[in-house]
Amino acid sequence: MSISMPAQILEIQEKLRTAWNFLTGEDRCFRFVDGMTQQDGNNVHRRIVLPISSPDAKQRAAIALLIGREDAEQLASSMFGVLRKDLAEEDIADACAEACNVLSGAIVEYLSASEQIQIGLPTAIEAADYQSVLLGSNIKAFFEGKSDNQQLTLVIFDPLVEPKHQGSV
Repeated sequence: MSISMPAQILEIQEKLRTAWNFLTGEDRCFRFVDGMTQQDGNNVHRRIVLPISSPDAKQRAAIALLIGREDAEQLASSMFGVLRKDLAEEDIADACAEACNVLSGAIVEYLSASEQIQIGLPTAIEAADYQSVLLGSNIKAFFEGKSDNQQLTLVIFDPLVEPKHQGSV
């Protein structure tokens, strides 16, 4: 799968801002980050991976969403119209998976202009499995959305190397 995004970075950043605003009502700017960022693993509440493959499934890529607890709760509260104190953990998990779908939609059209692609289901993975993906996969791009002490990160892996612990993403 071929990703060539430099010309579309500003478009992607704007689409991510619009998507996050749609999901939460918050206007958060996203920016392309050139190179690896230091995301404090303790601040990441959920790691959601959305696999993307070519029709023959020989080439696999993925978009990962890293989201902190406060953002995850805000997201679920906005999506379900429930006070944060009344949220169930499964509501937060569902909201984060849906956010991964929506935010990935702002990026996926730029992954390949010439290929048909198949999008899988978003899957939550544990920190050790994410570390395995991070170390084994090729990282194409990072997009960050920061607000106060909160940080959302979207990571594009191409190709994706499956985590060793969990099996298939």
